[in-house]
Amino acid sequence: MKKYSFGVMLLSVVLLLSLSLGACGSKANGGEPTYDFSDVSYPEDDSIIFREISKTVFYYIESEEVENSERISGYRLPKLVPTADEIKAIQDRGQALYSAAYLTKTPDIHYEYNSEYKNNSLEYSELKKYNVDELLWSVKLTDFRVSGFSVVDGGVIAYGDNWEYPMEESDGFMVKLDENGNILWQKTTDFGSAKEYIHDILQNDDGSYTVFGNGVVCQYSSAGDMMSINNVTNKYTPRNVKKYHDGYIFPDDSVTKLDQEGNPTERYTYKSQGVIYVPTDVMERNGLLYLSTYAFPESAVSELRHYVTENASLQTKTDVICARMRNYITAVLLTCDLASGEVLEFNEVEGALGGKISTNEAGELLWDVENITTAYYSPATSAFNFGGNCYVYRHRFDTKGNFVGAQKIDQITDFAW
Repeated sequence: MKKYSFGVMLLSVVLLLSLSLGACGSKANGGEPTYDFSDVSYPEDDSIIFREISKTVFYYIESEEVENSERISGYRLPKLVPTADEIKAIQDRGQALYSAAYLTKTPDIHYEYNSEYKNNSLEYSELKKYNVDELLWSVKLTDFRVSGFSVVDGGVIAYGDNWEYPMEESDGFMVKLDENGNILWQKTTDFGSAKEYIHDILQNDDGSYTVFGNGVVCQYSSAGDMMSINNVTNKYTPRNVKKYHDGYIFPDDSVTKLDQEGNPTERYTYKSQGVIYVPTDVMERNGLLYLSTYAFPESAVSELRHYVTENASLQTKTDVICARMRNYITAVLLTCDLASGEVLEFNEVEGALGGKISTNEAGELLWDVENITTAYYSPATSAFNFGGNCYVYRHRFDTKGNFVGAQKIDQITDFAW
């Protein structure tokens, strides 16, 4: 792909609403579109894009905040357009709550979980393993509500807690299952808190596990026994944690670095003029730091809420809400300097959310772009105003970082905004 140099301009909301390129689609997998953009030409006027990105870093030890801003060049990849079949499939599916993760070496294998309640009490949580759309096994867990899982050597660890309103105390739980769904062990946390939660679990090189709880970072043996516990100096909620040098790194509202004991050392926040970047995943690769985000104007949520409430007839017109939302949101993959977090370049896809980052056996970078397909307005929900569903398209970059193509994968994600 040709790279361009860019002149001095200011980023505005127009960037999120500006020109986009059509996708070249072919039919595969029973009529579903498979996108291959390797032959798409990029006219020079449409490819000249840039972002004025400011990075604010907060140093925990010095309690110091430093900000700098740079004009960054990047690529706009072709926009993905939801199809009628995709919209119908989501409408038929309904608003199911689940999560899925893909193994790096076997991307067709994934897990899903959901919880069933009766009279506001948990009946069970169910964890399922799939090969593409073929169900390999399912296990019902009745002691706790599953809130996440980590794929580890020899199987998967599901974790969660048993809190239910109005309980004053609760325990965290984790259970390891082998590749066939057999339970190997189940453990209850002992962090020393009244209400205990597990936010994430990361496997170490020696087969042991680092468990990130509420206010603690613990080391557990491969058999699930606690070996050490460290009360962290600052509270945070780590999810999707990755190893980073001799510590850890994870995305949240910002990107946070942790030392070996789990204490935060630095926090990166990225913004453009009037535009927010929400990190969703992070990966260290070939001496660079890759950050999956989605960007939108700071005023977007309030503007869309005002638009919908002022036009009551539109509150149930999900296609109108979806179109407006797609105009606001852009998936952005930031390529950053490993040590400083400075942005070097970016790739973006309009009308989508940035998803998971992984690699394949050939060492190519895989970026899951969650194409916003349906959306709805939820005025009665306190935690969010808008929600919806996305079909996932896996974007592939070669070992030199050049965009190769994108293909739809068998995954639907839910989002709240």
